[in-house]
Amino acid sequence: MFAELRRFAANPPRKAALSVAVLLALAACGSGPTPPAESAAYPVAPVAPPSPPPPELAPAPPAVGAVWQPGRWIWTGSTWAWEAGHYVMPPTTSAQWVPGQWIAQGGGWVWVPGHWL
Repeated sequence: MFAELRRFAANPPRKAALSVAVLLALAACGSGPTPPAESAAYPVAPVAPPSPPPPELAPAPPAVGAVWQPGRWIWTGSTWAWEAGHYVMPPTTSAQWVPGQWIAQGGGWVWVPGHWL
């Protein structure tokens, strides 16, 4: 292990590449929502989602405390399709739902899932 550390310290081009990578990562911080680390599992679309979403009226809740999660545009791999909203039960009585959103990233659009606060 120490031999590897000595090789790394003795290699200035590697240090420069690492410094650039760290600076780029820091520059990306605070630039808005970012997909989770496992974002490869989330859809990436080459074009922006349609706007605005279709009108959606929430039906009566199926249970006391149920929270409406609004519909969203999904990328099918070749076109956009609307996925209707639905009710869910929150994890706690004080939890608030933050809807997911599509964000522009790297020349495409990435879905950042909604979550509970």
